[in-house]
Amino acid sequence: MRNSICLILTHANTKRNPMPFIFESRATGPMLMMQAPAKALLDTLGRSLADGNPPDEGVFTIEQLPEVVEKLEALIERSKQQASQTNDAAGASGKDPQEQQGETIGMHQRAWPLLDQCRRSLTAEKPVTWRKT
Repeated sequence: MRNSICLILTHANTKRNPMPFIFESRATGPMLMMQAPAKALLDTLGRSLADGNPPDEGVFTIEQLPEVVEKLEALIERSKQQASQTNDAAGASGKDPQEQQGETIGMHQRAWPLLDQCRRSLTAEKPVTWRKT
């Protein structure tokens, strides 16, 4: 009976706390990313299903990695520009840009580890896989 209760609590807890994704490659160590940023990145990379959610697992093949790297670089650049504009607007309104910067983590910061992993995997000619943990 005790094990049953633990299973029920574990299952109930996953409903409130979405499962993170792990990105892996034989060229790098594994990288853990929470579901919301992983979903946003995979969506940007064209890996969403019809319902808007990413598949529970997938792969960026060696042939796909150059395009993935290109898309991540473009995403990072756009996110940096948006962060700069937000800081400029905060400064113009009298708010301290340093304080506001600490409140959020930009997509350029979240995408950087995946970009690095994809670049290193491309150099080593190894695919990158992802799955929910």
